[in-house]
Amino acid sequence: KLNGTWALIGTYSVDGPVARSRNALQTLSDSVYEGLYKNTQWSWLAGGMASAESSGSKARSFQNIDVARGEIFNIVEFAAFGRRARITVTGTIARESPTSLAVVFVASSIEGLPFAPPVVRVPLPRPRGYVETTFLDDEVRISRGSRGTLFVTVRARG
Repeated sequence: KLNGTWALIGTYSVDGPVARSRNALQTLSDSVYEGLYKNTQWSWLAGGMASAESSGSKARSFQNIDVARGEIFNIVEFAAFGRRARITVTGTIARESPTSLAVVFVASSIEGLPFAPPVVRVPLPRPRGYVETTFLDDEVRISRGSRGTLFVTVRARG
């Protein structure tokens, strides 16, 4: 049931300390996450449709999971300078347990910006984490990420 495309409808963050990694690149990733995604001006990038609508950005977030191929794609579509743009982050996944996946994000890109090439590749420090699925049926998935954020998704149609 985990395979397929999921539309993010909301994220919920638990306030409190973020576990710090011993790896300098993971610490950098944690700092970017806290500075960008937890900032209310930019939280719609990670927050899906619920926070996007409240910020007026009309952003949509999707996640495509293929367990057999060990692939994950996070996609955020949003308006930028009057045009539709897209951020794509690709990663690898591996089963840790029946409900947990280890995730390593390996590449990202931005498309649709008027002042840039058609596709801009953005290097990543290969952030590692996990996602624990706490509820899953044919239509709804609730999971918690390694930074403590709760994600609520619904199966995307067409």
